[in-house]
Amino acid sequence: MKTNDLTQQQTQTKRGGSVLCRLFLALLILVCLPLTVCAETQQTDPGAAMKERWGIEILSIRPSAANYMLDFRYRVLDADKAGPLFHRKSRPQLIEQKNGAHMSVFSSPKTGPMRTTDPPQAGKNYFILFANPGRQIQTGDLVTIVIDDFKVENLVVQ
Repeated sequence: MKTNDLTQQQTQTKRGGSVLCRLFLALLILVCLPLTVCAETQQTDPGAAMKERWGIEILSIRPSAANYMLDFRYRVLDADKAGPLFHRKSRPQLIEQKNGAHMSVFSSPKTGPMRTTDPPQAGKNYFILFANPGRQIQTGDLVTIVIDDFKVENLVVQ
């Protein structure tokens, strides 16, 4: 009879423990769910910030020339705001986030740097071709583009 009582007490303890565990999980969900919803709604659209600050819209970054170059494309929305990106003295850099490798603008002796330095025009698309020696950067990699004070992070190579 004592073993039956002991078994009943263990069963009740297990039930009580699982009920407490369920209540704790339910309370945790109720508390955390509104916090995550609020955090998601408070985040700003990085594309909107880019348009507001620099007057451009990023279109893509893709491999080109058998993956030996990376083609960064963007559209100018406000020529005045985008002007600093076109200065001849600026040196655009593409940084691979995985290992920190820096890639510069591809340049050949006959054509010069593969980017536009003429004054920008609103509504036009522009490109910058970055060298990708050894095909270090592949589709799916995260990169950062820096042009003087301009910096855009977490671009996914398409």
